[in-house]
Amino acid sequence: MPLTFEAPKGLLEVFGERMIERQISQLHEAGVTDIYIMVGYLKEKFEYLIDKYDIKLIYNPEYASKNTLATVYHAQDIMRGRNMYLLPSDNWLRENMYHAYECGSWYSAVYMEGDTSEWCMTYNKKGRITDVVIGGADSWVMYGPAFLSREDSVPFLNLIESYYKHPGTEQLHWEQVVADHCDAFPLYMNFQPEHQVYEFENLEELRAFDPRYQSKSDNEALALIAKVFHIEESDIQDIQCLKAGMTNKSFLFTVDGSHYICRIPGPGTGFSSTGRRRRPPMRQCPRWALRTASSISMARPATRSPASTTEPAIWILRTGMR
Repeated sequence: MPLTFEAPKGLLEVFGERMIERQISQLHEAGVTDIYIMVGYLKEKFEYLIDKYDIKLIYNPEYASKNTLATVYHAQDIMRGRNMYLLPSDNWLRENMYHAYECGSWYSAVYMEGDTSEWCMTYNKKGRITDVVIGGADSWVMYGPAFLSREDSVPFLNLIESYYKHPGTEQLHWEQVVADHCDAFPLYMNFQPEHQVYEFENLEELRAFDPRYQSKSDNEALALIAKVFHIEESDIQDIQCLKAGMTNKSFLFTVDGSHYICRIPGPGTGFSSTGRRRRPPMRQCPRWALRTASSISMARPATRSPASTTEPAIWILRTGMR
């Protein structure tokens, strides 16, 4: 979502509280204070947590090119042989589900009706997970935090290391290890009630949960779009982030049924491929500016005064989609 262009998703506020801080507070309430956070994207944004909560940061050098299996691999030295919670920083838990003591290893399970692309679990009479597949319908799914006992951490991390060293596993989630080796160590369902665990995949989900995001997201790009179109932020719909380019980030959106793309050039946009700075404009460029277009591939010049040669810092292009 566009909000994560400026801050990692775990640092977004829900009802005035940052999601990661809510989880840290819940862990502290349960007596868990030895907390490590794996960082990569905008890692400096997490540094304030060191002084505020006495947590430790571990940098993942492969965050941009590999998935969560690699994240766990880079944390294995502090995880091996220890009781540990594994939790996404961008989860929001209504009630505190952490404890000073756990009976065994588990994964948070939420029931989802209808079709789902989540990790769907099968379990036996004792609640032990016996099979995991991606996608299904009317199923209990992996959703939220997990806990591994010190005994189970050893075979789990041995498998993580083995997978990491095998070519072709770069984009795997760590849950794939569990899916492939349910018999390697006992992992149980931790059944959660409805409306307990939340993970916000897009701005529409955030808006539905926290009304503040309907009118004010504190995002500069969305605020600009609302200003230009003379609308409320809630009128900006169907937001879909596109894969970031080498020097820019973009997202699609609609206003009154018309489709647009917002392109936000990154810090390297002002340089040519040779590393030389491009010719500066005749006058100072404002940080936010607009360009409209009839299609993504064919832009027409923005309306501007003849004396201006300023190139826009942000482009809003009409895509011509129906």
